[in-house]
Amino acid sequence: MFSSSCVRCYGSIGTFVALAVAIPAIATAEAPPHLIQRWGTHGFGNGQFNSPSSVAVDATGRVYVADTNNHRIQVFTSSGTYLAQWADLFFPEGVAVDASGDVYVADTYNRLIKRFTSEGVEVTRWGSHAQFNPTHLVVGVGGTVYVADTDNHGVQMFTGNGIFLGQWGHSESSPDELRYPHGLAVDRAGNVYVADTFNNRIQVFTSSGSYLSEWGENGGGNGQFNDPYGVAVDASGIVYVADTNRHRIQAFTPESAYITQWGDYGFDDDDFYSPRGLAVDASGDVYVADRSNHRILKFGYASTAVGTEPSALQLRLAAPHPNPSSHQVSLKFSMAREAEATLDIYDVSGSRVAHWQWSKLPPGEHEVTWNGRAENGRMVPSGVLFSRLMASGQSVSQRLIHVR
Repeated sequence: MFSSSCVRCYGSIGTFVALAVAIPAIATAEAPPHLIQRWGTHGFGNGQFNSPSSVAVDATGRVYVADTNNHRIQVFTSSGTYLAQWADLFFPEGVAVDASGDVYVADTYNRLIKRFTSEGVEVTRWGSHAQFNPTHLVVGVGGTVYVADTDNHGVQMFTGNGIFLGQWGHSESSPDELRYPHGLAVDRAGNVYVADTFNNRIQVFTSSGSYLSEWGENGGGNGQFNDPYGVAVDASGIVYVADTNRHRIQAFTPESAYITQWGDYGFDDDDFYSPRGLAVDASGDVYVADRSNHRILKFGYASTAVGTEPSALQLRLAAPHPNPSSHQVSLKFSMAREAEATLDIYDVSGSRVAHWQWSKLPPGEHEVTWNGRAENGRMVPSGVLFSRLMASGQSVSQRLIHVR
């Protein structure tokens, strides 16, 4: 897959090709975790999502997802089995759990924080349009609730019942100031980590809001960020950051030293499309709210990776030929056993431009030819496209440069 910096930079297809060649793959210091579970598709039903922005995991392994554009919270087992949902929300962006299992929701467009039991019964609420613009939140040591007051460039602190305790931050780039902060996390010592999104850095504060440290700057290198939205800390102090507009997750030591990263722009199992929310469970597994792919991905170091079972379908999708292409392009692929399958072509916004479907595709080699036209018969404009083959819950993709 290619670096998201290319997508943001190219002005013509010729320029894009030059940039793609000039930007090398980023080496990692240690092997990243592997994918062990995924669930969700774009939609409105149980277990489907519309731009999920945040994810939280309680002590029992229940997973809570802020299904933002469906105006609800959905609840799952740690393996993605749907359990429940509750609504009466308006574009909720943040969700967090406390030590007792109560769930806190940043009901963003209602400008409210709502506290629920684990079964979805509302306990209390606080806030107003005049008070703040809450997007993300976390519950710290002792039950203090920290809220990212994004449009006011600060963090506010409350008791679990909504009593105001304090705040910090202003719209600046100097140390201890914030610009449109989003994700929050708390380590075992009670220190608060803030994804200082528009300053492209992570800042660390004491539990009372005193500045401790920071790291990061705008860029695509190790330890650099492009609008980081999410942050999480595991029990050992490892810090995970959703580097949203670089479509990757980066990991750091408690001292902010770079460890590893994974992901790139795309639709495959190891890709992201604007990842935002992060959570880490008691086992150290990392959950990612892959917002624009409308799914939750779970990664770990010790569990069995998705697709490693002996009966795996073994999908293969060859690089399109020719590539770049101005007319017809050949898409060759193979599979190890018979299955229902789809092959699609998408543009970089995620819109589908071509589609093939088979109810029973036999094993072996296959090929289709695309003529450069969309499903409505019109010629597709020049740009970067992706072909994606899906069968039996697995997917593979390839990049295609289309020139008219």
